Order: sequence, then C-alpha cells, then structure tokens
Amino acid sequence: MSKDPTPHHTDPKDLELEQHEVTQVLNFIKHYGKLIGIGLLAASVVILTSKGCSQQKANQLAAAEALLLKAQSPQELEDVVTRYGSTPAASVALLDLAKTHFNNGDYFQARAQYERFLKEYKKNELSPIADFGLASCSEADGDFDGAITQFAAFLEAQA
Repeated sequence: MSKDPTPHHTDPKDLELEQHEVTQVLNFIKHYGKLIGIGLLAASVVILTSKGCSQQKANQLAAAEALLLKAQSPQELEDVVTRYGSTPAASVALLDLAKTHFNNGDYFQARAQYERFLKEYKKNELSPIADFGLASCSEADGDFDGAITQFAAFLEAQA
C-alpha cells in the first residue's frame, strides 16, 4: 500500500480557494513583478557601485603614493597635490614642495606653500610641520622678531 504524497482536495470549496489564491499570486506578480525586479536590480547596482567606489579609492590612493615616491621636481610634487588632493599623499607632497622651495632658497614660495597647506589641510596631523616651516621662513628672511614669535607659538602649541 503506497501512500500518495500529494494531497487530493475533493472538497470543491478547497479547490476553489486554491485556484483563487493562485490567481491572486499570479495577478500580484503580473502587477508588481516588474517593480520588484527593478528594485532588486537597483539594490544590486548600489551594492556593486559601493564596492567599485571602494576599489577605485584604493586604486587612487596607490597611484597617488606611487607618484609621490617618484616625484623629483617641484612640478611633479604639485601634480600629486593637484591630481590627488583628497588623499594623504597630497598633504605630504605639499609639505615636501614647501621644503623643496625652502631648500632652494625661495622662501617666498616656501611660505606660500606652507600657508596653502594650513589653509587646505587645517586639521591635518602634519600641521605643526607647516607651522615650524613658516617660522623657519621668517628666520631665513631675516625677520627674527617674527621668527621668535612663531617659534614660541609653535613650542606652546606642542606643550
């Protein structure tokens, strides 16, 4: 004696209810299926885009660091700052650019770049380097009173 696993509805009310439910589900799918599909597609696009943005950011950071490591001239350092301004490499490149101008005796340009750093990267953890650089520019320009004031402010800020 084998038992048939599919239930047999002999009651006409059960058959009618089952057909009504199937019809309702089919109508729901016909009516909202496209909208549900679009919603699932949109959710998939959002997820894939966010993963793509993360990868793109990582690629941008790697490119900025590589360019910074290769930079030899003030123009190459400026390129890092201009092209990758939102990366940590840009702030380092800008400080390096200021230091390069200082080492070349161009204190006016060095000061301009240190001031630019403080303007563009106000709360950057490297800001004290720019403060010290500005004081050094004042000293190199022969403004010893200004340099003393700036070095004193630098020391006070570090205490």
